[in-house]
Amino acid sequence: MSDTMNTPLDIVNRALQILGAKRVANLDSPTTAAEEMNSVYALKRDSLIRTRNWSCCIKSGTAILVNETPDNGYLYKYKLPNDCLKLLSVGNRYTGYSGVEGQFSSNPEWKLSRDCLYTNRAAPLAIEYCFRNQDVPTYDPLFCEVLAFELAIATANKIKETQTDIAMLEHLRDNVLSDALICNAIERPNEPVPDGNWIAAREEWA
Repeated sequence: MSDTMNTPLDIVNRALQILGAKRVANLDSPTTAAEEMNSVYALKRDSLIRTRNWSCCIKSGTAILVNETPDNGYLYKYKLPNDCLKLLSVGNRYTGYSGVEGQFSSNPEWKLSRDCLYTNRAAPLAIEYCFRNQDVPTYDPLFCEVLAFELAIATANKIKETQTDIAMLEHLRDNVLSDALICNAIERPNEPVPDGNWIAAREEWA
């Protein structure tokens, strides 16, 4: 999707440009810039994917059934894909923003524990999730720009000899995030409306 960014090096050099620092020829070069960028690149990429529902980092899959009788009150235990960074839907039902989907918190329809999903839904269990996308050419250009700002913010005081205005970098990053929302680069499903206390109380005592 991105016509200008093809490798992590392209994103790193964009971050260095934002900082007003010299470009690097490769990420293995023995320079402070390359070493600092290398040390945070994967973490900042995965954090960005996890904290926003980027369209270029969402895919569908099937959870793998690993236990039909887990000893925790649920009927089934599933293993999530290795590249799953955030679960978005289970059995075609959107998970919401809380991370626990269900009518009331005392009896959620499913729950997560590390990389496993516990639920009463039988296999096959369709899921949609944010995945660890490492294929830079498939990134949305705005994802590349936000990631470059994240890298610049994280490394500024290590790379630049003069003090960097971190607040200004954060402000510019937020502007790009706003553009991403406007351009639908970030999916924003409707937030589920929870039942009121009266309805929840009836369900609890039913």
